[in-house]
This record gives sequence, C-alpha cells and structure tokens, in this order.
Amino acid sequence: KQNSTLKNVEPSLDIRIKQAVAGLESIQSRRGGWYHEYNNPFVTSTALMALSEAQSNGASVDSQKVEAGLRSLAGDRYGNGAYPYNSSRGGTSGKKKAGSERQIAASAGRMPLCELGLWYWGESSEEKLANAIQQSLDGQANLEKARKYDDHTSTLAYGGFFFWYDMRARSEAISKISNPELKKKMGDRQKTIILSLPELDGCFVDSYELGRVYGTAMALLSLANCD
Repeated sequence: KQNSTLKNVEPSLDIRIKQAVAGLESIQSRRGGWYHEYNNPFVTSTALMALSEAQSNGASVDSQKVEAGLRSLAGDRYGNGAYPYNSSRGGTSGKKKAGSERQIAASAGRMPLCELGLWYWGESSEEKLANAIQQSLDGQANLEKARKYDDHTSTLAYGGFFFWYDMRARSEAISKISNPELKKKMGDRQKTIILSLPELDGCFVDSYELGRVYGTAMALLSLANCD
C-alpha cells in the first residue's frame, strides 16, 4: 500500500526540470545541434534557450553540451545574420559566408529565434538581436503569404505551419530588448500585425494541420510577450 501511494506522488518541480534537462541533453546530435526531422538552427536555438531557463532555475547543465550547441548555432549563422533551413555539416562561419539578401528574406521568420539562442548565453549582442527582429518585421509579407498554406512555398520555402512558431519567437525576442523606445516601437508594430489577423469568430489560425486552438494560443502568447 505504501509503495502504491508513493507511485502516485508527483515528482517535485526540481526533479522534473532535472529530468527534462537530461532528456534534452541526451538527444543532442554529434555535431552539437538539435533536430526534429533534421538538424537545424531553430531547434538548436530552442534547446539552448530551454537549457538556459533550466539553469536559471537551479538545474545543473552540462557546459560542454551547451558549448557544442553554441558552436553549431553560430556556425550556421551567415555574416549578415541570416540562418539556413538545415544545419550544414561544417557550419557557415568557417567558410566566411557573408549571406545574401535572398537568404535574409528566406530566413526572416526564424532569425529572431535563432539569434535569441545565442543571446541567452551571451554570444550575441542586443544590436544583432534587434537587427534580427527588424528583418523579421520587414519580411512579414513573405510570412503572411504562406500563413494558411500547408506546404512550403516555392519562392522562399516558408510553410504555414511555421507562422505562429516564428511570431511567438519574434515577440519573445522583442521582450528581451532593453532599450525602452526601441522595445515599444517593435512591440507596437508586432501587436498591430497580430491584431489584424483574427478570424471572424476571434480565433487565430495558420496551417489548418495545426488547428485553431494552437493558433489562438500562440497568438495570445505572442501578444503577452510584447505587452
């Protein structure tokens, strides 16, 4: 009876964070990045942000895994701040790739998220983070074209299923800007964009594969982050 009772006791928050960190560290690729279907900078950044949050809440994080993740993410970054869709085996920084305007346009949705992963660990500046946000805001029309599309566009390879994923990350990046005037300017622009997107019943959607509840929750999170 005692053992049965113990099995029903929820582990403490500290234990759950420790378990999450261990799970996240265990699936890091040999090249240092993280992946879902493939290694890519936006998932690597998300993992690094999660590890940073865990560490700030008292969890022990493997510094070597963090350093490997940061090398992978920084290695994917082009000189102009663009990020590729897939992580390259050798990274881009070692090849001195400057990046093109088209790469900026193609990665504007994910740039704030990718830059934020470096920023969390002190490997990026506010200037670079603000530039990523600005490029993303300026590329909004490209994201909007794909918002309700269930595949990748033939132009810049945007998928509708990334729309709110990118918007939420952009809002979080805006929330980290310390300059109050710039933060307000970017936050106001972001809120204007979001508040122009609800459906007739007030919900928010992107790709219909993900559904109205997901889109609405992400829109609300996006608004809260830039409030």
